[in-house]
Amino acid sequence: MNKEKIYKYVKEKYKEYGEHINDVSDLWTSYMFPVIKTALEFGKEHPGINLTVVEYASLLHNIASLEDFFKKNNMDLQGRNEICAKRAADLITDELPKEMVLKVMDCIRDYGKEFERAEIYDENRCLTDAIAVVNFEKMYELLSWRKQISNKHTNAIKSEIDKLTESYFSMSASIKELYQKRYEEYISILNAKLSAINEELLGSIVSGYTGIVMQEGGCN
Repeated sequence: MNKEKIYKYVKEKYKEYGEHINDVSDLWTSYMFPVIKTALEFGKEHPGINLTVVEYASLLHNIASLEDFFKKNNMDLQGRNEICAKRAADLITDELPKEMVLKVMDCIRDYGKEFERAEIYDENRCLTDAIAVVNFEKMYELLSWRKQISNKHTNAIKSEIDKLTESYFSMSASIKELYQKRYEEYISILNAKLSAINEELLGSIVSGYTGIVMQEGGCN
């Protein structure tokens, strides 16, 4: 499958996945394309980075989860990454030299990890930093004009906290420093939403208990 066909295939899969989860946004435009663009920008800033590897790893890092929606929910990050790496190899074997295919697979397997050798900036770091940055930009949208995180959805808020924290701590040191203040602000806002929910639930419980007691004629 050539590059044009791979891009078309991934776009179609993002559309199908968006319909599956009832996401009204265009996931290709709001997530995938920004990840590719940002990863390539990071790659251009560091000599020796293979931009072709960065591009294909970015494009295909979620491919198996898009093809089988249940893989995304029923496996941990490492398990999903391994399957995505193998599926990516299937798609690009005829397009890239074997050495590049293996590097793309390595990037997809390892993205999101905190590396001990933080001073080394490679193709994997381009992808990991790009995904983290895009997640932060999406969070900005969620907390501002889109206002899609309602105070009624506890699980959604907890999920966003987990995603934001995972993204922040996967960043390379220089990127993490740039996003530290924003991370702290976003976490504070999300925790405030959770507190509001807990207070509302507690109020409902107390109100309900009081109502029952009143109906039964008070406490003995």
